[in-house]
Amino acid sequence: KALDVALFGRMLADLPEVNQDAACQMAHAISTHRVEREFDYFTAVDDKGGPEETGAGMIGQVEFNSATFYRYTNINPAKLLENLQGDRDLLLNGLRAFTLALARAIPTGKQNTFAAHNPPSFIGVVIRHASPINLANAFETPVYAERGQALTKPSVVKLAEYDSALSAVYGDPRDCWAYLDLSQAWPQDKGSKLNSLTELADWVAQQIANAQEA
Repeated sequence: KALDVALFGRMLADLPEVNQDAACQMAHAISTHRVEREFDYFTAVDDKGGPEETGAGMIGQVEFNSATFYRYTNINPAKLLENLQGDRDLLLNGLRAFTLALARAIPTGKQNTFAAHNPPSFIGVVIRHASPINLANAFETPVYAERGQALTKPSVVKLAEYDSALSAVYGDPRDCWAYLDLSQAWPQDKGSKLNSLTELADWVAQQIANAQEA
């Protein structure tokens, strides 16, 4: 009943009887727009060198970029409950914790160089009853911003427009959204606008609890 194994699965070639199919799927983050690579050129010198040692001890460069990213994940609550051996309380607490962690998770690589501690400007959660829908194709045509305009706002607008178009064909009338939106670009009539990450995590847990009771 380990939550991480229940979420992400486990495969042991020499012990197949303990294998576990994952209840969670995660996609790689993609930029919503065309990205220009930047280069950080650096040199490093030794603390103490002999007369014959001149110049830098190391010269190199680090490639980096600054982008607005779309990140997608989905969870099958029924499969997660099965993996947790029917422990309903652990299911709801796990979904709440996963929602908090997903929003706060930031890659740790090169943080001493770039200090990239940037929480999401928009977080949307949708309870779907037909099938999962990855909205990455909203950015098949890259977003462009007018001079002086942020990239976040048009990215959120395209995401909402694409979801509406796709849901009209593949969605279910029972599907429902909840979201946090610092960009102020998500349509106000499209789901429940919440004020904090904690409220969003509680909403997720409550929706699943209600569905199980129905």
